[in-house]
Amino acid sequence: MQLQHATAIKSKISNLQKQNKAETYSVGMVLWYFPLGGGAAKKAQLLPIHDPWNGATPAVDVLTAMKDKIKEAHAAAPSRLDLDFTKVGFGINLSAKSVLNLEMTPDIIGGTLASMFSILKGKGKLSESDVKSRTLSLRLYLYENFVEESDDGGVDNVSQMKSRRVTITGKRKLEEITPQYTSSYHPRKWSSRPSTSIQAEALEYDQYTFRRLHYTVDSFGNLIEHDNLVDEEVLEVARHWQKYCREDKPKGGYIAKGYTKYAFEGRLNGVKHALFQNEPTGVIAGENQDNLIAELRLLTSAQYFTDSFKERAKLFGYVLPGGGFKWNVDGTFVAQVTSALPEWPTNGAPDTRSLLFGHVLVAPFIERSALHQERKFSGSEQAGNNKDEVGKMMDAFAHHVFVDSHGSLIFTDIQGKGS
Repeated sequence: MQLQHATAIKSKISNLQKQNKAETYSVGMVLWYFPLGGGAAKKAQLLPIHDPWNGATPAVDVLTAMKDKIKEAHAAAPSRLDLDFTKVGFGINLSAKSVLNLEMTPDIIGGTLASMFSILKGKGKLSESDVKSRTLSLRLYLYENFVEESDDGGVDNVSQMKSRRVTITGKRKLEEITPQYTSSYHPRKWSSRPSTSIQAEALEYDQYTFRRLHYTVDSFGNLIEHDNLVDEEVLEVARHWQKYCREDKPKGGYIAKGYTKYAFEGRLNGVKHALFQNEPTGVIAGENQDNLIAELRLLTSAQYFTDSFKERAKLFGYVLPGGGFKWNVDGTFVAQVTSALPEWPTNGAPDTRSLLFGHVLVAPFIERSALHQERKFSGSEQAGNNKDEVGKMMDAFAHHVFVDSHGSLIFTDIQGKGS
């Protein structure tokens, strides 16, 4: 009887051990940083952190605790590397030479560690060995702080948002703390119009199904691609817009033509939108796709720098004219057409297709009133030198982009609508 009781207890203990092991995940984290001079991330001279975690632990708590352990280890290390632990990014080691971005979205990090592991496994973002061993092999990405010499020969950490200003008349008389703007732009890598009023008239439309591609940008300036491979939507495209191209007047669904692209009218859920595609002469479908995606990425980045420009102005107590400006990026995306495209015209026949390629840039339509006019603030190779208040604001914005991107980006040929 006692033997049976001991056997039952041993079996229960064994089952509990197996259950506990099944609920445990191993999380490893290695510190990498982006140097001030730019370029690829570098591995810090710091031993990796490895810890077991219960799968029921909130994923955010796990990431935070692992980051804090890295921070403690870095503080205790002899390295003089000054890193910013307030802005972090995470990567997933898929292999020795392949690292994927860990998207900090609610569906991934909003649940438990076990659910995050399951989602990453389903997305193919974990190596086979990590799946078998229930391991998350992560990288913690930080950015090197910018330090500069102060007036007393020491260094000021710019990431602390302050600097020393000294007034000297024979000897130092005044030292005060003033705000110092700090760029948040730390991308992993870096990956160019029209708007006129359309005459009110009844238009005929062709319908196309599509899936959308759009971008968001994180606090470091990294562009994050969102590609919907599942949900199909319907885009209506003005049928006869090509009939009015030669007139080059907004009519019949035709809006305008830029240097390389056509703009024409479409509707999404009954709302008017502007559609853009490359002129087909000398351009193949792949080039049209690449050009439109590059345009969307540029537009998204422009809004990122506009937001940081407003923050910088606010820090110094400057009110932007008219409350500032924005880019037509909200609701803008690239549509990948999934239905059949019109046939190419035969030799000598007029081109009457409503869509020219399988990718189209879709943007909310901006109506133009008599109080607004299009303006060109700078050229492709000429810096802006505007004299009015709005123009000076755009010149300051262009300079801000160069400074905020640490000299890696320049925005040119800035155009838009202003009152």
